[in-house]
Amino acid sequence: MRDAELVFGLLASGDADAAASAPTCRDLTIAWSRYGYRDAIVEAPTVDAILEEASSRGHRYCLIQAPGILIRESWRGDEGAGLDFLSELASWIEKHEFLVVGRIEGGQGGWYGLDERCLLVDLERYRALDRPAFGDPDEVLRELPDPDAMTEDGGLRSLTPSGRTTPVRPALGGWGLIDSALRGGVPVLDFDRPLRNQLLDITPRSGDDFSKFLGEGIARYGEGKGAALRPDQRELLDVIALHAANARRGVFLWNIESYADVERPPPDFEGPVGQLYSVAAGFKPNRILHTHGFDAATRVTFVDYSRNALDIRRFAIESWDGRDLPGFFRRVFDRFPYPETYYHLWRDLTPDELAPGDLESAGSAEVERWGGEEAFAQHWAAYRELRHEFVHCDMVGEPGPLLERVEADPRAVIWWSNAFFTVCSNWYHPWTERRARYERWISELARRNPELLCYGSDHNNTNVNWIRAGEYWRRYAEIPGDDLVPRKLQQHEIRM
Repeated sequence: MRDAELVFGLLASGDADAAASAPTCRDLTIAWSRYGYRDAIVEAPTVDAILEEASSRGHRYCLIQAPGILIRESWRGDEGAGLDFLSELASWIEKHEFLVVGRIEGGQGGWYGLDERCLLVDLERYRALDRPAFGDPDEVLRELPDPDAMTEDGGLRSLTPSGRTTPVRPALGGWGLIDSALRGGVPVLDFDRPLRNQLLDITPRSGDDFSKFLGEGIARYGEGKGAALRPDQRELLDVIALHAANARRGVFLWNIESYADVERPPPDFEGPVGQLYSVAAGFKPNRILHTHGFDAATRVTFVDYSRNALDIRRFAIESWDGRDLPGFFRRVFDRFPYPETYYHLWRDLTPDELAPGDLESAGSAEVERWGGEEAFAQHWAAYRELRHEFVHCDMVGEPGPLLERVEADPRAVIWWSNAFFTVCSNWYHPWTERRARYERWISELARRNPELLCYGSDHNNTNVNWIRAGEYWRRYAEIPGDDLVPRKLQQHEIRM
């Protein structure tokens, strides 16, 4: 399945609970989708309206989510980010025929229905079947298919055409798609267990206390952990609370973000780099210097809201020769122990929980990108001699300490990674606020140095690369975009 074949749909909700406080469930659903999906989202108040619009745009498949249905975001320790819901979904689609996939409800006298909050629809088959309606509940007696139902784990997992019919009054929404699928000779399916396990339902409901933990309320999520919370809500809040408590002492020893966007400079960039401004995370800043060129006059400014990240970067420059990367990681763990320093590791592991060989695997993967340990050590030896500055600064909250250091230099480069799209920024700041903060940031970069070469991601997690700050800000202002339709101003799209 190619990227353009799939479109996400968002079921607009008037649920007061879901919009009780910022960030809303709508914001969270969109944000968590954006870890893997970077294209336009179709939003409408009904399933039928979403499918009509998605079909008119020529897409093959449509994945519909309601506010509060989240795709899990996780780092599993593989190359790049660990979120692979979309790749697993693509693999599943290749093996199945269907019109609609989703949680099947009902049975017996009220016939069958679908939970509209998460559906996958094959739009090609939808068009071939003359665009069937979702089907609102009604009391009309109808002759509908009598399918063979299969259950698993206490739930309905498939309805298969049997050739039989039965007179029923469809009492559940979604019966129209089910009817059309069965008459068209294809089964109605639920997502299989691996896909279901990557979906969270955090929708606030009457009687639960999820809404009080949204935004700054996460500080209240302590020992009690919300007595009325459902398991999916508790799972999300556990992750948010962990990040909220540790982000400002967090460290990425290596990057989960690809190097693909920095493997070569744009044609109009003439190195060596004069000034590099960078978050203090992993070795991507080194890769930028290596591929864009540097010399003895190159200056490096590291900026981070984690003092620990800055301290470890300084320690590496002053005390490490660039060899035996796993051994260096262990020295860092000893010198900057957990939990005073929080290490961003896959599955939120702590250093003591790493399996034997994990650090060797991570080290080998890194040095192989450089052509081996000797090549990396040679780069590191030259890099250590550069002039470095370390700036404690929150780019999203108070970017002034960095911005005041940005000077006009056509050979300057900046990499801010996904600072405007972290778990914490998505949790604490509604989309409109993230957008305002990002626009303040990028407009000021463009004012201070329009020739500044930019690498990073915006408030929608859309990659920014191979573009100068002045040109980027000009084009950003000219191209329409919002939380549903991101602006794509990049040469390379990377997953992170």
